[in-house]
Amino acid sequence: MGQVTILDTAWCKREMGSGRLGFGDLMQCNAPAVRLYERLGFVLDGVAREDAFLNGRFENSALYSMLSREFQQKFDHQTS
Repeated sequence: MGQVTILDTAWCKREMGSGRLGFGDLMQCNAPAVRLYERLGFVLDGVAREDAFLNGRFENSALYSMLSREFQQKFDHQTS
């Protein structure tokens, strides 16, 4: 998922009234994706250890989220 897609999805969830904009099943071994989510301001909520079998081994998946008010503070001024 690219930066624009992540932000578009988060914006849509917020507009539908969600107070928490969450994204799960992000593989922790995917370092570029982890850096992107963290750079955008998403916070690690938790890790499901050895949740998925990928490339012959078990990998952890992570759940990242941002609260709606955090999204508003960080991005609403950029869209006006």
